[in-house]
Amino acid sequence: MREEPAKAAAVYAEEQKSGGRDVEAAVIEKALRRMRWEPEITKELEKYLVDQAKDLTTGAGEGRLKQVPDVAKALNRDLLKKAMAAVR
Repeated sequence: MREEPAKAAAVYAEEQKSGGRDVEAAVIEKALRRMRWEPEITKELEKYLVDQAKDLTTGAGEGRLKQVPDVAKALNRDLLKKAMAAVR
């Protein structure tokens, strides 16, 4: 997706069509080009995950989760490091 966003967008647009959604590849490509590609689990990402979990316990997503999980404990950073090492 990072190296060939146009190709990735075309593939994803076709996948969306098979699901009955009509999304132009150009729209998907624009979104892919705006994405930040960070394989690390940053503090900002952790906060985002906690915020999302909170939303699933209260508010619009109320009841989808019974309690907010301990995100820091649940994230397997060692597994991520192994995966990143295999790619490099």
